[in-house]
Amino acid sequence: MIIIKTYENFKSLSNQWNTFRDKGTKLCSDLVNKHLKLSYTDLYDYNDSIKDNIELQIKFKETQFNDLQQTYIKLSSTLLELKAICEKMEESLNSIRIPKNPTTYESKLELKLFEYLKDIITMYINSLENKNQIVDNLLVSEDREQLLLMITCWSNDIHIDYKKISIINEIFLNETTIISSPSKPNK
Repeated sequence: MIIIKTYENFKSLSNQWNTFRDKGTKLCSDLVNKHLKLSYTDLYDYNDSIKDNIELQIKFKETQFNDLQQTYIKLSSTLLELKAICEKMEESLNSIRIPKNPTTYESKLELKLFEYLKDIITMYINSLENKNQIVDNLLVSEDREQLLLMITCWSNDIHIDYKKISIINEIFLNETTIISSPSKPNK
């Protein structure tokens, strides 16, 4: 069954997603810390050489801003990787041709497995949209609680129901066993 191969491909892409999600979580946290540091740095808390030297103050702020900008670029790049993973998931799903009105047990099973996989991929797409919104809003807020909530939402993939995916994974494993066994159930 091609749906089983597609699901195996999805699992591989899901592992890649987790890697980039974790990388993005670290970058979000770094970005927030740098953003808050830049927002709340009072140069008058530093030594007299900075307080009295406008050029040093400007260079100091420029350095902080450039560092913030580089982290944002890395986070945007990570977001593009997550987008590419979602696109591969969608491509893989769209390449499957499943009859809309199945007549055999196998075709009914394929349709059901296809629907499960489609639901899972929709979760990832929704999570990607959420991550886009987070990236768009990270540098807008200075509210620490709101920023922490955004990092938590990024990290926890709030649109992905991992419990449901685990159950669906068991269904795929069971159905793979049924399909590969010599005796198939009727209807």
